[in-house]
Amino acid sequence: MLLLWFEPDSGNYFVNIDFASKLNGNKRDSVTLEDEDVVAMGTLNPAVTQELPSRWKFNGKDLDIDMDFNYSLVEGNLLINNPQATKHGGVYQCIATNAFGTILSREAKVEFAYLQNFSSKARSPVLVREGQAVVLLCGPPPHFGEIRYSWIFNGRPNVVVGDNRRFVSQRTGNLYIAKVETSDVGNYTCVVRNVMTNTTVYSSPTPVVLRRDGE
Repeated sequence: MLLLWFEPDSGNYFVNIDFASKLNGNKRDSVTLEDEDVVAMGTLNPAVTQELPSRWKFNGKDLDIDMDFNYSLVEGNLLINNPQATKHGGVYQCIATNAFGTILSREAKVEFAYLQNFSSKARSPVLVREGQAVVLLCGPPPHFGEIRYSWIFNGRPNVVVGDNRRFVSQRTGNLYIAKVETSDVGNYTCVVRNVMTNTTVYSSPTPVVLRRDGE
C-alpha cells in the first residue's frame, strides 16, 4: 500500500510514510507502483481533519470522488482501490482549507511499473569472423520501472555469464562479445525483467554465424 499525506501543522509532505520533504518548492515526488496495488493518499493528521477540510486535484482538475467507485475519502485520506495505469496514473495534489486560508501540498506523481512483450518477429543472423568482436542488440520492449538484462545461449537454462570476453550492458541490454570463438556460434536470446513487477519477457533468438574467409 502506498501512503502519501500532508501534515499542515508540521509543514511536511510524506511519501511512503518514511520519506519526508518540505512542502515548499516545485519538485514532484514520483511514486512507482504495480496494477492492483491499493493506493492510499492521505492529506491530514486525523487530529486536525475536522479543522482543515480537504479536496483533491488529479492532473490539474478537481477530482470528483463520487464519479469513480475506485476513489473514496476517509478522514481526508484519498483511497484508490484496484488502480489502473491508464486511468489512475498521473499527478495528485491535496488542497486543504479553513477559515485562515488554503494550503496546497506538493504534487505527487503516481506512475505504474510495466513491461510489454518483445515483438515475435524473427531476428536476422549476425555474421562475424573468428577473433572479431560482435555486439548483439537487445532492443527492449516498452517499459517503466527498473529493469535488468541477461542473455540466454542456445535456450534455457544456459545463461550467458560475463567474463573477460562477454559483457551485458545494464544500460542498453546489449551483449558484447570480444574475440569471437567457434564455441560462441549459436542462438542468443535477450531476457528482460522488471524488478518491481517481477515480470520477465524473452526476445526472439538472434543467431550468431561464423563468417568464413571469402564471405
